Amino acid sequence: MGVTFEQLRQHAALMLEKPLSFSKEDFIKLVEEYVEGLPEWRKDALLGYKVPGKVVAVRYRDLPRVLREDEEFFRRYVRALAEEGV
Repeated sequence: MGVTFEQLRQHAALMLEKPLSFSKEDFIKLVEEYVEGLPEWRKDALLGYKVPGKVVAVRYRDLPRVLREDEEFFRRYVRALAEEGV
């Protein structure tokens, strides 16, 4: 069985509470496992954020790569996941 959404939420919350509990790459590997378990139609769904002058949208299938490359998106994703869910 793959990683569940609830497990991702728990790890995101742990990252905020205890940042040294595991690495960014460890978290992204969990995201990869979660994404691999999604149905194909869900992998093409978009998630993102909008702030004045900027809109960032990412397909779930691209999420691990973007989390590695875009530190701002990584921080926003972890915070949203931990606090409210994405």
